[in-house]
Amino acid sequence: MQFVVTSAGHSLAPRRVSEQPYDPLYLAAPVGDSPHDRFEVFINGPALTHLHAVGIGDLEKHFTGRGIEVTGKVGYAERPHIQADGTEDPSRPRWKQYGIFVTSLDQLYVVPLRP
Repeated sequence: MQFVVTSAGHSLAPRRVSEQPYDPLYLAAPVGDSPHDRFEVFINGPALTHLHAVGIGDLEKHFTGRGIEVTGKVGYAERPHIQADGTEDPSRPRWKQYGIFVTSLDQLYVVPLRP
């Protein structure tokens, strides 16, 4: 799968004591016409440790705007739109989330952008 990273950030999900001391990184791009549907790559484990070890200071800034190619099994989920009171908004369609978990840098390549 190839795409241009339009947003990146750190997932603040709970970590196990045995995991690396870094918050997992996500790289994302929109999918289709909906502003809510997106494809995400989640980088954690040895891949994330390696990125920090090579000295990339700001991973979010490093990847945003770059083309990447990623390999792995694609997961899919539909998420509801949640209202301020915590209930699902049935008038809005569920948004779609596609994703790949990257645990090895063998799964991730930076590719040149097409002109």
